[in-house]
Amino acid sequence: MHYFCFEWAVDVLKRVSNLDDKEEIVKAIQSTNMKDSVAGPIDFTAPVQKGTAHPVLNVVSTPLFEGQWVKGSQQPWSVKVWPYDLKVVINTAASDVPVQGPVEPLR
Repeated sequence: MHYFCFEWAVDVLKRVSNLDDKEEIVKAIQSTNMKDSVAGPIDFTAPVQKGTAHPVLNVVSTPLFEGQWVKGSQQPWSVKVWPYDLKVVINTAASDVPVQGPVEPLR
């Protein structure tokens, strides 16, 4: 699943004032510390250490799990905001990521 890459890119670009300044973009990437994304935390500020989620400079690994797009749920105020929700359905390689529902047949 690469959805988190879009979340991360949006986070980085929101913190950049000049999209033509490559150095500013790199600095924004290196200062990324997202506590919550669809793939879990994305922290480029953690110490670089082999065997961790930040093994080398400018690289962050995320746990591997599987998700499925399902029909969206109603919000508390009874207005559907999104037609689909992404639910975690398999977490074999990332047991700390909670499963949100079973795999459902495509319709």
